[in-house]
Amino acid sequence: MLFLIENIVVRKMNNDSKDMSLLLEWLTTPAVVELAYGEGVPWDMEKVKTEFGEEAEGNSAVTHCLIVYEREEIGYIQFYPIEEDSYVFNENVPYAKFVGGYGVDLFIGEPSLWGKGVGAKLVSAMSEYLMSTYNAKVVCADPEENNKRSIKCWTKAGFSPMGEICNYDDYDKTSIFMARFR
Repeated sequence: MLFLIENIVVRKMNNDSKDMSLLLEWLTTPAVVELAYGEGVPWDMEKVKTEFGEEAEGNSAVTHCLIVYEREEIGYIQFYPIEEDSYVFNENVPYAKFVGGYGVDLFIGEPSLWGKGVGAKLVSAMSEYLMSTYNAKVVCADPEENNKRSIKCWTKAGFSPMGEICNYDDYDKTSIFMARFR
């Protein structure tokens, strides 16, 4: 367990069939994929292992975790130190301003829990965890500009929009780069 806040636990993801099956279930739920990791459609077990497993290429700095709410796994969260290639930085959102920070990506895989404040509480707690445990000076996220639910969640958790950037996975889309400074 990384941390516990009220009825939410964040734990490291296991590289086993149970955790990988949970990811596959969420990533094949149309409502979830519409808002998260949609560029990877269609998802199958091999693709889940390639993207999220221990052996995933380029994932050595990424910590993969599952979100547990009221003792049930409900979603995925990952964090990573910000490097120059972590986001598509630009002159309005320069890399130098975010050195020493961590990036966070997540999704709640159970749509019945959307809009209930779970995400904002989780994002706020993850920010505190990264700032206290990893000495992060800033925590960043890049929700797609059309994902109003996600932007509202990050804003509610104390993040401020810093500018627009190209979406890391799909350069035809725009993301809102958001940050919460220590």
